Amino acid sequence: MNALFDLELGGFSFKGVKQSTAEMSVLFSLAGSAGDIVLLDTSVPQEYWEYLHSFGLDTADPIYKGSLQGYEAVSWGWDESSRKRLSETGALLRCPDLSIVKKCNSRLFCSEINSQHGSGVPGSVFCHTRKDFFAALDSLSQSYPVVVKPAFGGSGFGFINLASFEQARSASARVDSLIAHGGVVVEPWCDRTCDLSTSVTISPEGIAGSYRHQRFLANRHGAFFAILLSPADPVLDKYIPLMEKHVKPAVDELISAGYFGPAGFDSFVYNDRGGTEKLAPVIEINARFSMSDIAHAVRNRCAPGSYCLLRMISRNRCFLPENYKEFFDVIGEYSFSLSKQSGCILLTPLRTGYGNNLPVEPSRNAFFISAESMEKLFEIDSCIQNLFAERK
Repeated sequence: MNALFDLELGGFSFKGVKQSTAEMSVLFSLAGSAGDIVLLDTSVPQEYWEYLHSFGLDTADPIYKGSLQGYEAVSWGWDESSRKRLSETGALLRCPDLSIVKKCNSRLFCSEINSQHGSGVPGSVFCHTRKDFFAALDSLSQSYPVVVKPAFGGSGFGFINLASFEQARSASARVDSLIAHGGVVVEPWCDRTCDLSTSVTISPEGIAGSYRHQRFLANRHGAFFAILLSPADPVLDKYIPLMEKHVKPAVDELISAGYFGPAGFDSFVYNDRGGTEKLAPVIEINARFSMSDIAHAVRNRCAPGSYCLLRMISRNRCFLPENYKEFFDVIGEYSFSLSKQSGCILLTPLRTGYGNNLPVEPSRNAFFISAESMEKLFEIDSCIQNLFAERK
């Protein structure tokens, strides 16, 4: 699970987040099952695996190095570093051409598809140069505030919010630095009311299947923090037909470009300047795995008929005990019950070691929560956050 994939494609520095993303590599074990192997970037105690298995979660077995001949390699996202690392294990590699993967993950590719098929955010403009950037601002002079997004990067990375032309001029150096990494998108800032996504798998033969739709929760800057899966969701269900109408041409464009593998398409609902609710479909394309793949894998095994939430909580808002006995003491009645398909599972380890550093609580903790109703789901979610925040 090379979670730095998007930043690597853009050639950005990621030294400051290398450890936090390495800590997330254990989550990819949940996408596999017994007989699979997950190549980890961080060390975790055996108790972690025993804890997950106690809830009926069979996982890929961890390994840190060694030969993987006889296995087929799967990468969170294919780039030069992941191909090199996995080829060194001796595993079979079957991946798209890396130039195709990079092209399909660029916001330029998404922008071209949106222009052709009438999707995306109305008024969105891709800019290759500073001249393009100021020309885009001219075309959007009546649309402030606007947001600038880099060609590569997800979860709100690199976004610059601009309230006026004067603010844009003062931010031109920051914009220049993003343009140097592949260009930028400039578009009107939308008053989002909810975030939606569609995931699909494309076979090497160019056949698309396994369509899934889900809601995801993000802060106002676009940074993801939760995925919501439910047997019935009137908010999501209302927009699925329109999402599919725009996603399918985008899938066809991926296939035409030569891409195969997992792909995700983000959309959002917003209120326009007149207060009318609208869908902005396919505002982003991720030609890689996504956190929704992990959320669905856990739900399918533990609580297929329940309302489920995969929730991320940062370390500075969540204090976890050092061992699982204390963890069970704290979580109490909210611990997951396999018979009831309800409760909470901590998907990340209590402590993890990176390099020569002492084991620490991960920078981001992942919780899987399930319940019999949407109301009960968010009630448990709130209680979990309060339980571990109060111990800080």
